[in-house]
Amino acid sequence: MNKNTVGSNIKRIREEKGMTQKELANKLKVSEPMISQYESKKTLKLETIRKIAKALGVSYNLLIEPYNDSTFVRDKLDESIMLKHTFNQSIIKYGKEAQCRQAMEELAELIQAVNKMLRYADRPAEPEYYANLIEEIADVEIMLYQLKVMFNIDDDQVFAFKVEKAKREQERLKKL
Repeated sequence: MNKNTVGSNIKRIREEKGMTQKELANKLKVSEPMISQYESKKTLKLETIRKIAKALGVSYNLLIEPYNDSTFVRDKLDESIMLKHTFNQSIIKYGKEAQCRQAMEELAELIQAVNKMLRYADRPAEPEYYANLIEEIADVEIMLYQLKVMFNIDDDQVFAFKVEKAKREQERLKKL
């Protein structure tokens, strides 16, 4: 099987986590042969990929991105676990209110970074402004993760809102 398909990525990550097809099937409330079918496909519907990713405890991006070898997957999983652990510890240590205030501060810093980039609309921006924009986006993504944890919001809830907003945007774009 091609090692750069959704199905092969599902199988690789499942095996990296030491999970059997039966265990994954139980988590997804599907039959074991269905898992075998998923693992043999080049692609799947996005909603199916998201459900499988959630059952595997990974971002759905890990299922759709091409991989060179299983050490890459293991490293990504290890990094993901380390990130979540670290930022969950921040919530515990600093508390909900402090982290909410930190989120607001990081959002303000992202706004400033975007404004710096807009100043250079007619010419290339300074390299440090690009680096700052990337750093501020990372800070905001961290804070969004923490907000979801603190307020018990899961990725599926956020995704559902994104889908609805995309539909509304499609309607607005048709009117233009």
